[in-house]
Amino acid sequence: MMKTLQQITLLFAILMLASCDKTPPKDCALLTIKTEDSSLKEIRARIGRKVKVLKRDSNGEFCDTIHFKKQNSDQVLLFANKTIRFVYIEKNKSVVMNVTGDNLSLATFDKDLAKENNLFTEVDKELNQYKDKVEMIETIEEAKEEVDKFVKEYESKGTLISKDPIYKRVVKMTVGNNAAITILFPVQDRIRHQRLTVGDLSKGKPAPKFVNYENYSGGKISMEDLKGKYLLVEISSSNCGACRKQVAPLKEIEKRYKDKNITYVNIDLAQKRHHDRWMKRVKKEKLSGVHLFANGDDELMKAYATNSFPTFILIDPQGNIVTANAPKPTNPKLIELLDPLL
Repeated sequence: MMKTLQQITLLFAILMLASCDKTPPKDCALLTIKTEDSSLKEIRARIGRKVKVLKRDSNGEFCDTIHFKKQNSDQVLLFANKTIRFVYIEKNKSVVMNVTGDNLSLATFDKDLAKENNLFTEVDKELNQYKDKVEMIETIEEAKEEVDKFVKEYESKGTLISKDPIYKRVVKMTVGNNAAITILFPVQDRIRHQRLTVGDLSKGKPAPKFVNYENYSGGKISMEDLKGKYLLVEISSSNCGACRKQVAPLKEIEKRYKDKNITYVNIDLAQKRHHDRWMKRVKKEKLSGVHLFANGDDELMKAYATNSFPTFILIDPQGNIVTANAPKPTNPKLIELLDPLL
């Protein structure tokens, strides 16, 4: 009986490997990734919240069978060698992805859903021609308008290909992400650099103020209330994974400067619906200092020219900027910055 079961299992595994070149099993989609680049050893695939690692099969291809439960279509997010790629899939379809080199974003598709997925390759090729144009964009508002225009253009093209709502979502997400990376983020970085080095966020300039943020300890508090001490300000969000990595080193920073003239100030920019999560996080992490809830105040991020969490800022006792781009607690350079001041 045991031997028969093993034989059946082995036969099933062989059939699954062979199926990379055949039709997918019932209620499944088949994704095959072909590449001649031997340096590409593995590809990570995320479907929903699950991540799996794809290895080359005996044919030198990466192959995965995606099982569907209720819906008839889905998206797969692929990661390899610092490139990412969304792939649109449907039940009972076989999608073949042809990768040149190790850049997933410029892959081409054949067999099923080729037109749907090749649209994303067209997007990336067109965005590659935007680099010179980006240098001419002077403001963040202009960059956002350019991104919006680009997204709308490809949403219209996508609608002509498929009416499936999941495909529309994949188009909007993929085009929006890639356009932001190519157009918006470089403009933001350039403007931020200018402001940090010679502009209103450079050393010695008055720090942008926050007013009447909710204090975890009760009441409301403004930056003016904290004058007289150095402030190590962290702009974060309660649903930010990268922020949680700072907790342990922050506790070490607290111990090192326990009796010094410095206060840690955490400003959580999560939306109102995440207020309870913020309360629980502060209680769980047991960090000292001042913990404030900003209720999604995007103006603070604009004031400090940042678009990422966490951002650390060091402010002197007079309320002026020491640096609006302080090293994170995980970086030993933060201690190098603080020691001479304290």
